[in-house]
Amino acid sequence: MTCSGLLNGVRLKLNRVLFRRSKLIPTLVGCLLLMVVVVVVVMRDGNVDGTYYDEDETFLETDWPSSRMELERSVYDRPLNETDTNDEYTKKIGNHADTVLSRKMKSSKQNEEKANATRGRNQLVAEPERRNHTRADIRNSRASPRWRSYKEALEACAENGTRRLIILSLVDEGFIEMALNFYDVSLKPYRLDMLLFIGLTYRTCRTLERQGLPCYMYREMESGRQASLFHSTVFLQKMNIRTDMVLEALLLGYTVLHTDLDLTYFADPLEHIPCRGVCDLAALIDQDDYNAGFIFLRPTNNSIWIYRRMGELAAASPLLDDQDQLTQAIEELENNCINFVVIRLDRGQFQNGLQYFELADRTFDGDDEIAPCTRCVVVHNNWIVSVEAKIYRFKELHQWFYDGPQSYYTAVDRKYLLYSNPLRLEDPDEMERLERSALISALAICQLLNRTLVLPKFHCYDKDGRGKRCALNSKFNVASFDAEFSGHYREHSFLDHPLVPERFKSRSGPVFLILTNVTETYMARVIRKGAIVVMRPKRPGGATPSEILHWYIMIDSPVLRFHSLYGAFSVFDRPSVRYEFQNKVNNGLKASTYRQLD
Repeated sequence: MTCSGLLNGVRLKLNRVLFRRSKLIPTLVGCLLLMVVVVVVVMRDGNVDGTYYDEDETFLETDWPSSRMELERSVYDRPLNETDTNDEYTKKIGNHADTVLSRKMKSSKQNEEKANATRGRNQLVAEPERRNHTRADIRNSRASPRWRSYKEALEACAENGTRRLIILSLVDEGFIEMALNFYDVSLKPYRLDMLLFIGLTYRTCRTLERQGLPCYMYREMESGRQASLFHSTVFLQKMNIRTDMVLEALLLGYTVLHTDLDLTYFADPLEHIPCRGVCDLAALIDQDDYNAGFIFLRPTNNSIWIYRRMGELAAASPLLDDQDQLTQAIEELENNCINFVVIRLDRGQFQNGLQYFELADRTFDGDDEIAPCTRCVVVHNNWIVSVEAKIYRFKELHQWFYDGPQSYYTAVDRKYLLYSNPLRLEDPDEMERLERSALISALAICQLLNRTLVLPKFHCYDKDGRGKRCALNSKFNVASFDAEFSGHYREHSFLDHPLVPERFKSRSGPVFLILTNVTETYMARVIRKGAIVVMRPKRPGGATPSEILHWYIMIDSPVLRFHSLYGAFSVFDRPSVRYEFQNKVNNGLKASTYRQLD
């Protein structure tokens, strides 16, 4: 046989074999494709259990009986490192929580085993009637609560004992910092840990729980992503949710202390509420109305009727807020029920914002002219509009201790600039003009020197022309000011705050004055005394940016002190910088009144 005949025979046999097995090729290819699909799905989702969520968090299908809340709680399956900082919490929330909804849920058996193991590792030892959790304890024990219902959340957080007391507070994303400060200042010192924050968004609860605080997402609202303007439509909707959450807790048999977040406790309020098993409810009095923002309720038929009636009033009159609803419902029941016991809390111990702040003229911490409130138990920071103004008022009176991820108080590498407004003129308009120009100069110099401004005291005048010292919120809209300069300024009483490092509190060092037409006119005596270091610009209209940098950029003092800054700065040299800064000034320095109603 020739070579060509041999090759033809081999080729013929191969063709016959391939023809017989060609029918298997489609099957093999199909199996390979199926295996590839399975591997991709497992790598993407981790397991295949029948639960899927699309990219916009819409629930599609599940063979597991729990609610969507369970999926949100799965973000906390892994324990939180005790050394995590606030900044790390924020990063983990953004990186981990934002991707959890694109994953498939782990099986219920795996979750239960992990929950049992976590509870075993972090078992808390409870005292009778009152637990004593630290934030770390709460973080460990409630890092993955998996509350399938509001009832489960209440059971987990309420006080042990027959009273079954729970403290409830509603939180949206605009009030998260307020909630953290409220816990540290008002709840933690008095071991009031039987609390449950009620969130209006998943992000709110994720943030609070990462800080070690329990939160239940009661009802998700798009408007819950930010704070709401007082008495706006969305504000009233949020207040109606407060009514629903309190009513549901009462129906489940819980004694409820409902408290807003803009309150300060100077003592344990539970020890000062005169309701020893005989009253239906006890509320803080806001002028003539009952304040729905601080109310103690026992789960009686009367208190349940009150909150059901509030819901009816809200449905009938959507523009009626919950405080008006509460007052009207109580008056109706008082007129028709002889067994209804309602307590109006002592006005000297439980004060509203008008009484404590405004009428008593409490503006700055340590003001010797104002007597301290020795009887105060609870103070409500109301009668002022916007969360920014509330926080600012808290800060000036050292009722704010939230340091935040940027170390608002405790940063040691930050540098500050301090100045005062020593002039006091009879003409309110001229005084207004000079102090505005000084504030603008201070903001510009701080921008040049990369320093943080510590605000001065301002001068305010009543309708009779009488003047007094006042704070930023009496002159400008704080929300607008924050929108442009947040993070770049501090309140006047900042340097005396207990959390501020001692290196910033020294009053030694030089005091500077930039000589201008104003200072030469009004402060000739101060200049002659030589008590301050006078810097003379080339032009009388204020120092240029190059002069400011030449004089002060090399000063390494943590606090740069100026006697005053009336007209001290001219303008920025570069047109783009000048335009940008002027826009910030125009938008940020909007005149307002003390209650921020403008």
